[in-house]
Amino acid sequence: MAAPDTADDIHATKMPEANDVAVKDIDRDGDLILVIGEKPKAKVRVSSIMLKHSSAVFAAMLGPHFQEGQGTFNTASPREIACPDDDATAMSDMCSLLHLKTPTALTGVGSSSPHAKRIMALAVVIDKYACHDALQLQGQALLLGWLDQYTESFDSYHSCAMAAAAYLLDHGHAFKIFTSRLVTRCDMPCSSLLRSQQGKILPLPVFLALEEKRHAAQRRISEQLPVLGAPTCSLTNIPCPPSYDEGFGRAMTAAFKLTYWPPKFDEDLSVAAAITTHQRHR
Repeated sequence: MAAPDTADDIHATKMPEANDVAVKDIDRDGDLILVIGEKPKAKVRVSSIMLKHSSAVFAAMLGPHFQEGQGTFNTASPREIACPDDDATAMSDMCSLLHLKTPTALTGVGSSSPHAKRIMALAVVIDKYACHDALQLQGQALLLGWLDQYTESFDSYHSCAMAAAAYLLDHGHAFKIFTSRLVTRCDMPCSSLLRSQQGKILPLPVFLALEEKRHAAQRRISEQLPVLGAPTCSLTNIPCPPSYDEGFGRAMTAAFKLTYWPPKFDEDLSVAAAITTHQRHR
């Protein structure tokens, strides 16, 4: 019988016993079972050859110098290897992609909610097991496909998760797009993102750079907006020297719900101060 086209067509090889989980066949002829999670949460049957060819980490782990690689691998009696620290869904997704199968849930097709966290979790295990080269095209398709699917909608946490995924997958173009969205469309302090699961992946300098760009853009807007309403000379069409109008400042503070205009970014509750404090107490 032909192998399934997608990972969602994968069947279980046995019924789960008490305190056990069913083995998910990613490769029905596989000679290795990955036991994922501490309880465990999942078991997937895969091909050790595919893993070794795709991942330098698995090549070393399943080699002759580690306990996991001792002995022979055979389809009749697949060996079990524990991966207690890994996310079960992410590992299953990665193994499916390495075996040329695509989980439809990973692509978000037919889903009304973004699947950014699942892609980020996948990027974490791809980075951990050094599968960048083997899954370069798949990673690029997931990142750019997400951008195409959620062009109009925006969520700060989802965009941060996708930026973290692009960072782990070393995709500079997608990383630039996602971080640019955070600069221009994020309506919350970056310190809030830093405390999230996504924020633990991205380095601190990334958030500091995002805040610096946001501050620079906001200050430029605060300087340029009054000029737009300044009278111009009828002969030269050049704006007259602007004079700051207090009424304009009051209108801007009311419109943007600020304490004063232009905004001040070096106060005690600034994002940079919050980030520094958070980092100091880690």
